[in-house]
Amino acid sequence: MKKLRVKISVSNEGKSKKYVTFSFDKMLNEGNYSFEFFKKNKRDHIQAYQDLLNRFQELSRFAVLDLMLLDKKQGYELINVSELKANIQNHLEKNGITKDSKVAIFRFSSSQKYRIVCHMVDNVFHVLAFDFDHSAYNHGS
Repeated sequence: MKKLRVKISVSNEGKSKKYVTFSFDKMLNEGNYSFEFFKKNKRDHIQAYQDLLNRFQELSRFAVLDLMLLDKKQGYELINVSELKANIQNHLEKNGITKDSKVAIFRFSSSQKYRIVCHMVDNVFHVLAFDFDHSAYNHGS
């Protein structure tokens, strides 16, 4: 039996493509869900920054509609804010993001072990927090 291969493309004729951008105006700046996580390990800290910058550069080359077509390893996955740890939820609520909202989770690092938690508005992903130790939400088994 032959496998059928389907290529999906999004037509954006007549409209300019909206490329992904990132904003840091709502980012949590303290504790384990920020880069303070690496206070004791400078080598991993530097590598995480390099991996993060590389990931932002990679993602910024995508139009939003194209990014939505990728799987969670290449693109992102959506989870409910209510699935995040309470202290992150409280931070988000202070920034006008309710528990019934969804957040985008991007993976980064060479082994994809780290996560970026973002709230998407139009083509802007507002970086909210980082998950360096898989404790920000239940990652499943």
